[in-house]
Amino acid sequence: MPPNNACCADGPECYSTQVDVERAMGVYHACGGSEGSLTISTDAGHYLCEFSFYQSMHCGRGPVVFVHVPPVNQPFPFEQLQELYHKLISAIVEVTLGSSIPAAIAPAVAAPVARPKVGLAVFIRCPSRPGCILLGKRISAHSDGNVNGKDTYAPPGGHLEMHESFEECAAREVLEETGLTIHNIRYGTVANATVRELQYHYVTVFMVADSESGCEAVNAEPHKCEGWGWYEWASPDFPTRLFTALEVVRSQGFDPIAFWCVKLCL
Repeated sequence: MPPNNACCADGPECYSTQVDVERAMGVYHACGGSEGSLTISTDAGHYLCEFSFYQSMHCGRGPVVFVHVPPVNQPFPFEQLQELYHKLISAIVEVTLGSSIPAAIAPAVAAPVARPKVGLAVFIRCPSRPGCILLGKRISAHSDGNVNGKDTYAPPGGHLEMHESFEECAAREVLEETGLTIHNIRYGTVANATVRELQYHYVTVFMVADSESGCEAVNAEPHKCEGWGWYEWASPDFPTRLFTALEVVRSQGFDPIAFWCVKLCL
């Protein structure tokens, strides 16, 4: 604990940033920054946040701004956060230096480059549903706001967490979305799914797995899915409006039922 419970024993009681924050916000909005995405506050927060801000102004030799960054996807996806802070930093530099971002530091805050995302889906079989896989009809679009996938049929799945194996991700996503416990989880195939006009590009790993007898899936995320059902893979009545990655897998001729048969007979 610092002496006298102060951030700095020899420092003043209060510091104010040298940056014209109001003007920077004006430049931010003029550059296309969305309304309501940023707010100005006179309180950096308690404990470490306030201490860091105070020490930066006390020890620093230039303008200081403290910015709280929200968790990814709460509410902004990573790519939107990149764009938002690129515009904010550009506005602060312009207001403080009276010019655009210097060439020496521009690469560090350059606009984000769009890159494919990695997803994972799981083909599940059940002893009491021979020849079938579990599909749900999606209600929601992607977490990044891309409308591709809305109102399509897809198997359970989602995104890999940091340092998570394919098998761990498959088991977690299936349990979270359907309440089912799966075993014999193994790699099936991969789909490179793109929709250029929607700026959509996902590389989706498809796993195959077995579920217990009965296989009564629950709709654990009703805000994302209308419900789950078992659909015969080779049936002419198999849904036609499919999630893009699933559509790619079917067009490639991959057969999860035949794949399972081969694996189980070995």
